[in-house]
Amino acid sequence: MLAKHRRILVDLLGAGYSGSPPEFDYSVPAHAAYLKEFVDGLGVRDVVLFGHSLGGPVAIELAKLCGTACALWSSARPIWIPAGRAAAAIRSHSCPRRNLPGAEWMR
Repeated sequence: MLAKHRRILVDLLGAGYSGSPPEFDYSVPAHAAYLKEFVDGLGVRDVVLFGHSLGGPVAIELAKLCGTACALWSSARPIWIPAGRAAAAIRSHSCPRRNLPGAEWMR
């Protein structure tokens, strides 16, 4: 499904091969804010977001910031966030909410 699309994988600050700036607060909104700047800098539309672990809540927050530019979002094994906050976050943005099938969507 994504074989004909550009894919960009990002390590959140403080994870993977990214840096760990001591002045960064590492909150979900802070991660989403710099990723929104990144998406805007690329000039892309119809963004598909996928988040794993902490990336799940970050993807929800980023989808809210991207608004209609977010074509789809999904997450796998997101870290726990309070149910009321998660449901409110999901309802409050305009990104279509649907789950992707298994790993075959990455081919």
